[in-house]
Formats: sequence, C-alpha cells, structure tokens
Amino acid sequence: MRTSLKQVLAAGCLAATASAVTPISDSDMNQMLNEGGVSLAMRAQPMFFFGQAMNHPPCIPTFATSPDGNQVPSSKLCDWPDVGCDCRNPGVGIGNPSPSFPIYYSYKKCSDTSVRVVYNLFYTKDGNNPDKVFGHPYDWERVIVVFTKATDGKWRPDQLFLSQHSGYGRLQWAKIHNTINTKDATKPRGGDDRRRYLDHPKVYVEWSKHAHRDTRNTGWSNPLSQLTDDAFRSNDWWYFPKRGKESWRIFSSKSFL
Repeated sequence: MRTSLKQVLAAGCLAATASAVTPISDSDMNQMLNEGGVSLAMRAQPMFFFGQAMNHPPCIPTFATSPDGNQVPSSKLCDWPDVGCDCRNPGVGIGNPSPSFPIYYSYKKCSDTSVRVVYNLFYTKDGNNPDKVFGHPYDWERVIVVFTKATDGKWRPDQLFLSQHSGYGRLQWAKIHNTINTKDATKPRGGDDRRRYLDHPKVYVEWSKHAHRDTRNTGWSNPLSQLTDDAFRSNDWWYFPKRGKESWRIFSSKSFL
C-alpha cells in the first residue's frame, strides 16, 4: 500500500444515529485528544485476523525500526506460494491469538464534528517473486476510523477506511460485516460473527499482499487472485491490541503524507 493519506483525510463524514456503539461525550473526546490519543484509538481499534493458505503461513506486522532507531532490513521475496519466507510469522498453532505487534497510530480533529484515527501496520515485505509484479520490499497498510459528532452532541465511530492496494475500501460503520464489543476481545476470534454496529471492527488481512477487508474469503489461492478483491484471507490467528508502549507507537504523518 503506497497511497497518500491525503486522499482520505479530505473525505466527508456522515452522522451516526444508532445506539449500539458506545457514545463518547464531547468532554471525553477533548480529553482523549489532549492526552495523546491512545485512549481514543482504543475506543474503536480493530481486531486483526491473519490466515495461511496451502500450508504456508503469512507475514505478520513488526517494528519498522530497530532499538537504535535505524530502519529494519527488508525481507527477501521468495517464489510462489512461499509468501511468508524470511519475515515474521505467527509462530504459534492455528486457532491461537497472534503474537503482539506495534500499531503506529495517528489522529486528527478534522472539524468540529469529525475526528480521524489511523492505525498503521508495518511489514518487511509484500507478496512474492517477481519483484514489482507480485511483491515488493517493505509494506505499510492502514485502517482509518472516522468519529462523527451527531446532533445529540455525542461522538460515535461512523466510517471505516481499509487500505486495499492502490486505494481504500470505505464502509459506513453500520455496514461493517463483523464487529465486537471490548469484552468480546477475550473470546477466541472475538466471538460470533455477523454482529453489526458494535465498537470494534473485525479486519481480515490478506495472506499475500496484506490489504484489509471486512470479510473472509478462502475460495481463491492462485497468484493472480491475490492482486484482486478475491485475495485469500482467513481467521487462523487474531490480535486485539492492548495498552502499553510496545503496542502503540505515535506515527509521524508528515513522513508518509
């Protein structure tokens, strides 16, 4: 994903009116904006899902810099279908939570009625050989949550943007296929699917190219399909970020706009 965030930071927001999500008061929103944004980011953070295909595990996100502040090396590309070679893998059996990884977040109050939180994930590579056809070194992907202040004076998550190759998928919050409440995060895979308009979206990461979707799709595992909306994504592993400095890293948007 190499698209500028400017394309989505300018998009409009529509007010949410349903009551299933947890509303945020104006005073609480201002407090969370002023205290660094982590609490705000956690109000609608996604539960991320990863899957393997043809017995080959995926890459999972990792740190973009080493402890001394240098950029980490990229991972080599391997031949199809070994998309998870030479990178960080889940390393635990299918049906378990994924190991933790950092969320590089940023946030912005776009107007008196619109606030955006960006959740960025970093990978040391994308896809497989040949380079610049089916893969490339380094990969940033992101989820963007739009909070809107409604006519009752309360803030609610209203829209979801999912990075998808050269652009974004955009969903109204009520249209997201699978959402959970915070208490569901302790359940395997966040509990039952097909629940809508709750606080946290279930986001499925494509096995090869890491684009984000709000649905699973395990019907296509050929190379060309991984470049399309039919790309393979499943729910073998899952991760719901927790509070802590290893989980949340402030993202300098100036470096990537």
